[in-house]
Amino acid sequence: MKVTVIKKSGSKEVINRLELQEIAAIIKESRIKSAVWNVRSVYHLMRPERLEDGQIDAHFKPNITLPRINFAVDYDNYRGEKRRQAYNGLVVGD
Repeated sequence: MKVTVIKKSGSKEVINRLELQEIAAIIKESRIKSAVWNVRSVYHLMRPERLEDGQIDAHFKPNITLPRINFAVDYDNYRGEKRRQAYNGLVVGD
């Protein structure tokens, strides 16, 4: 089962499609631990707001380098547009 990881690269979004096991390994091995720590340390200064395209605008000048992970839908990038490949129905809860 694939999930979508969306990273910002300049003004473009880069879409990677990874297996669920790969995402679990990234989270478990804390490969992005410093990026998560940086966001947590300044989160109290942000006013997050969800945009129509699913992104979150934090109203915070320094760039947030954390990728967005979409567990429910497998997207790809086709001619500059997100195209849904599959809906896998995964729901992330507390």
